[in-house]
Amino acid sequence: MPKISVQITYPIEHPERHSIETDMKEDKVVDLLSEWLRDQTGKGADYREANDADVYHITISMELANDSFSTKSDTGNDGLTVGIVADVLKRLKV
Repeated sequence: MPKISVQITYPIEHPERHSIETDMKEDKVVDLLSEWLRDQTGKGADYREANDADVYHITISMELANDSFSTKSDTGNDGLTVGIVADVLKRLKV
């Protein structure tokens, strides 16, 4: 199935140095991340302890056939993943 993805590298001490790699048009990254954040709403709290790292890596993919998301992250906690993506999105909109 065709899919599109966004890979975020996020240095926690210097979030302004985040980087994004994608296989989609760059002007559509904001839309994809916004939709992913809306999709996370209501999923409930994640009480797992977050991994302690200097740099986190998040990959968000969307299956084009059914508009479903999959997420891979080394944060260890969904709340931290959402927070990082929200921060990246805010920085992209500036």
